[in-house]
Order: sequence, then C-alpha cells, then structure tokens
Amino acid sequence: MRVFAVIAVLGLTACPSNPCTPGGDPQMVIGTGDLAYQAMPAELELIHGQQGGYHVVLGFQMTQMLGDELIAGTVTGALNGQERASTSPWLQMSCVDRKLESHGTNLIFRDDFVPEDAIGQSLSISATFDDLEGNSVSGSTDVLIIDTVDENPEEEPEDTGL
Repeated sequence: MRVFAVIAVLGLTACPSNPCTPGGDPQMVIGTGDLAYQAMPAELELIHGQQGGYHVVLGFQMTQMLGDELIAGTVTGALNGQERASTSPWLQMSCVDRKLESHGTNLIFRDDFVPEDAIGQSLSISATFDDLEGNSVSGSTDVLIIDTVDENPEEEPEDTGL
C-alpha cells in the first residue's frame, strides 16, 4: 500500500500545471475572430463601421493567466511606425483546449484615419494584458490590411420609371 501511495504522489507532482490558471510563464498569441478565436491570417480585413469609423477584429489566446475574472489590457496598431489605432479592452476569457481565449475585440482607428493609406500596408499590433493577480503578458504581430468593400458592390436597383 505504501508503494502505491508513493507512486500516486510522484505521479501528481509530475503533472504539468493547468495553462488556464496562473502559475507559469504567461504567453499570448494575437489572432482574430468575431465569434471564436482564430489564428491570425496573413491578411486582415479593414471593417467599415456603421458610424463612419474603421476597425479590425482581434482575438487573443493566453496561457498562465487568471481567466476567472476580466483581464484588462491595452492594444495598439501602428502603420509605418506611427500609432493609428488603439483600444483598452476588458476581456472575458474562456478555457478552450487548455488555453484561455477571447474574441471580438475591435481595434479602433483614430478619427483622422484615411483607409486608403492603410490598404496593402502592414499593421503592427502590440498588446499587453494584466490579470487581477498581477500577472502580465505582452505580445505583438504584423498583418497586411486589406479592404474587400468594393469587391462585392451592391447592385443598383433597376429604374422602373415609377
């Protein structure tokens, strides 16, 4: 019986920590996704908002952070070395496949943003998040901005003369 107890204790101490809770070196990957986290594609669509603004949709995947509570952060986007977009989200995380994930964060471009200046350019995205236990994680990525608004123009209604 003692042998079994020693093996059980050794087995428990050899298990890796749960990456959905604090306790190791926090890691983060910046992605995208409206309804679920997705890995960052090579190209990211510029969204024309309903109120005249512009944004891109981001998602985040983290490990070793406290995901039971909201996680506060700062996210910026730079074009040609100049900050052109920012947001300060509070993320609600979900543990998916042993990783904390969030989705649907809008990185909003400044009011003086001209979309034509960004199309085909690389957007450098940087993010830093802190959980309620003081754990901090940072990450960055670059992605090419595309605009698909004109690729599927709405057809003009037929003039019936009425």
